[in-house]
Amino acid sequence: MIKRGIYNLFHRKKKISNWDLVVKKWQEDNGNKTLLVEYILNNNSVVVEVGGYLGDWSSEIFARYSSNIYVFEPLKDNFKKLKGRFKFNKKIRLYNFGLWKCNGKLSIKADNDSSSLVRPGSQREVVNVRDVIELKNIIDTKYIDLMQINIEGGEFALLERLIETGYINNIKNLQIQFHKDIPESSRKMEILHQKLRRTHIQVFYYSFVWEGWKIK
Repeated sequence: MIKRGIYNLFHRKKKISNWDLVVKKWQEDNGNKTLLVEYILNNNSVVVEVGGYLGDWSSEIFARYSSNIYVFEPLKDNFKKLKGRFKFNKKIRLYNFGLWKCNGKLSIKADNDSSSLVRPGSQREVVNVRDVIELKNIIDTKYIDLMQINIEGGEFALLERLIETGYINNIKNLQIQFHKDIPESSRKMEILHQKLRRTHIQVFYYSFVWEGWKIK
């Protein structure tokens, strides 16, 4: 369960339309150092990071809680850096594929921390993806204590798959970065919010920056 605190203002259904103001508020609240990492976890907890990039978030979570962490990163260069960073840490497990709505191969725009399955771009890499429900065969326990999703536009399809399969019920805490430069992003996000409210409660909300949910 996530700790409550400085995000109460945004939990009162107040939405700021100007994205720059939302980013400023997030920075003022030091969200990266509070909301994204302050959970009730321990060394037995299971944490999943979808879109590992260079592993900063997983590193912070491990430093705080020594949890069992599963990191999914499809790009070869990023994965190589992750392997080097965590090569002596057996509790941080790394997977060189993305989690998606199905199994297969996809062309991904390779652009550092803005790499994306859905955005156009000339510099691309073909990567492996697997159906997100295969997590039940990867993780030893039924429930995930915390999942972070930051996959630059792919979150819409991924969340839809989690919801339609019912696997969303296995995720106790979920934090998502929705991306506004995706066609019809506001409409798609609101539809997903409506579906998520059937199983989870929104505990913090910074529109198209970060938001968090906990299971009912």
